Amino acid sequence: MLVRIKYSKLGDISYISHLDIIKLMERIVRRTGLKLSYSEGFNPHPKTAFSPALQLGVQSHCEYLDMEFDEAVEEDLLIQKLNEKTVEGINFIEAKILTDKVDSLVAFITHSRYEIAVDEEDENKILKIISAINKINNTNEMLLTKKTKKGNIKEYNVKEYIGTIDFERKSDGLSIFVDICSGSVKSINPKKIIELVESLEDLSGIEYDLIKLETYHIDEDTGKKSNIM
Repeated sequence: MLVRIKYSKLGDISYISHLDIIKLMERIVRRTGLKLSYSEGFNPHPKTAFSPALQLGVQSHCEYLDMEFDEAVEEDLLIQKLNEKTVEGINFIEAKILTDKVDSLVAFITHSRYEIAVDEEDENKILKIISAINKINNTNEMLLTKKTKKGNIKEYNVKEYIGTIDFERKSDGLSIFVDICSGSVKSINPKKIIELVESLEDLSGIEYDLIKLETYHIDEDTGKKSNIM
């Protein structure tokens, strides 16, 4: 039985590597007593697949994994059992039994929405950040450079990787909300958004936390948005 599971990863556990998260999830499931399905061959391993890895230090309310079990499981009971055996920072939110063939998580995910929580009390710096956001929104082309796998320098339009971007003032700074490409074909590191803001207003050393709020799929032909679950 194949099950898709949604979970959050918040706090200090965001500094654990993706490989260690994979191992941790397998341990949590073993503690529940549920039986995972294993691959065949000389080195069998659990049949699991995860959504694309997060950068270290990035928190998330919407991580996903597909797990195959050797036994029938009830969705609500599975979440209950996982949360009983989980560790601090990992909370299991929802489970869905996949009865039809679906695309892999890596293939299906195309976009994510992030909150960039800026810790800043200097009003002048906050106004500069807001100015940079307005500049991003008011142009269709914003060229940056990146190094290719072959070591060449390539110019690209960062606006093709950014959807909506807005902000909300808070007592201890402000939060930037941005939708970006995060798929296997087209993606941008969310930390690039802060680098872009700094470059536009000659800022440096902005302190912030990155939190992923939502992950979803957008059909390239129709523009239709679909949830992962």
